[in-house]
Amino acid sequence: MASNKVRVVFRADGSSTIGLGHLFRCTALAAMLRPQYACALASRECPTTVRAILHSGFDDWWDLSGMSREEEFERLNTVGSAELPGVIVLDGYSFDTDYQRGIGGRGSRLVCIDDIHAYSFVSDLVINHAPIGNLISKYDLSQKTSTAFGLAFSLLRTSFLRAARESAASSLDPKAPFYIAFGGADVYNVSSQLILKLAEAGYSRPIIVVLGAANEHTEAVRRAAAQYPGNVVIHQSLDDDEMIKFYRSCALAFLPASTTLVEAMAAGARTLTGFYVDNQHELYRGFVDGELTYGLGDWKEIASLDTGKLRETVSRAATASVRTTAIDGFSDLNLRALFDQLLGDDDLLVGRPATDGDAVTYFDWVNEAAVRQNSIDQTPVVLDQHIEWFRGKLRSDNSLLLYYEYRSQSCGQVRFDLNDRREALLDYSIDHQMRGRGFGARILGLGEQQLRARFPDVSRIVAVVKTDNPASQRALETNEYRIVNDRDPRVGLLTYEKQLIT
Repeated sequence: MASNKVRVVFRADGSSTIGLGHLFRCTALAAMLRPQYACALASRECPTTVRAILHSGFDDWWDLSGMSREEEFERLNTVGSAELPGVIVLDGYSFDTDYQRGIGGRGSRLVCIDDIHAYSFVSDLVINHAPIGNLISKYDLSQKTSTAFGLAFSLLRTSFLRAARESAASSLDPKAPFYIAFGGADVYNVSSQLILKLAEAGYSRPIIVVLGAANEHTEAVRRAAAQYPGNVVIHQSLDDDEMIKFYRSCALAFLPASTTLVEAMAAGARTLTGFYVDNQHELYRGFVDGELTYGLGDWKEIASLDTGKLRETVSRAATASVRTTAIDGFSDLNLRALFDQLLGDDDLLVGRPATDGDAVTYFDWVNEAAVRQNSIDQTPVVLDQHIEWFRGKLRSDNSLLLYYEYRSQSCGQVRFDLNDRREALLDYSIDHQMRGRGFGARILGLGEQQLRARFPDVSRIVAVVKTDNPASQRALETNEYRIVNDRDPRVGLLTYEKQLIT
């Protein structure tokens, strides 16, 4: 691996028993971080059928097979040094609190990808992309641990990030096929059972079945396909572009509540999901309760499902509106910002686009005494009017609302409103409990990165502040904004701008 780059080593395993999800989530995150970081995969167990695919996603491969735990710790603790810090990413259910403590030395930072919150975390960061409200209440975290929770941190491969930004939707053609895919292994052979159940329910439209590289039930799927009254086409290990094409051309995708579901929704598919292992249950509840998709519960019980319920749920799911805004395709920006901060001296500020669930927090911020005092219009804001305004901003193509947390506590917000002169009008505020720590300047810098990526044609940022608000003036000047004397004649106000495109 290149010695002049910061190293990120991903520790994950996969097999026909535990599936390939951990490995492919790590591959997705590595793609987000390369080439700025040198990424390696450290693994004890990895099927030979996917090694070539995984090798291409990393700069190096660390074979840990046959090592004792102490030898594994010693190897991983070479990732970073005092001169060049590194990052270790853990994705798996055996990396408990003791394991995390075992690799905490020699200048390396520690990140855990998790979806079961089964033990205490002492890492610097925990990532869980399940769309669940108050997810932090399920975790036992050390004081230093930050959290990146929700779909804003979706671990998606590059093709699916691009697909999400295109905001396409799947087909409503009554002859469009069903799509069935149950991950790399499909341990419980759900694919075969579902084909037979669809036949029992009277369906005959075409079916596309995708079997993963670790699937050991190919013959059973072929036997089920032979009993189905319509055409069934079986594919083995499609590439990303082929999957996206099928997601957009199918009537409905039947999927597990895993990263596969997140990918399908990013591509614009109408989906129907369920779970078959414990770690999928939380993602299932988040998507179904959040009305982002429809669910059938435990896929292992599909054979006994009432056919009337199946037909009713399929009908609803196949005609549902596609929530293309749930996954915006910019999670790579959010995650890269966190890794960049991990290697600095400052604590993490975790940023993401604001959501409907943030409305009351924004209301409290805007009505806080110091915020009203520093506002140009000091009239108190009424809740009903705020909710209407807030929802309008979230759905506007010309506004970007960014929400920031510090150690899982609300920290502040940055808002950009675009005008017809290719300018972004800036508004920001810091929670009163977080002031005096330099967070204002930091979230302005982080927000600018988001603006540049999402709206690359914006020419400048403009901010208006009061002359008696020195804290905001310092934050702007730290980020290289300059005062423009002739832009605002109002008394007691200063107009700042920062040129983005000359």
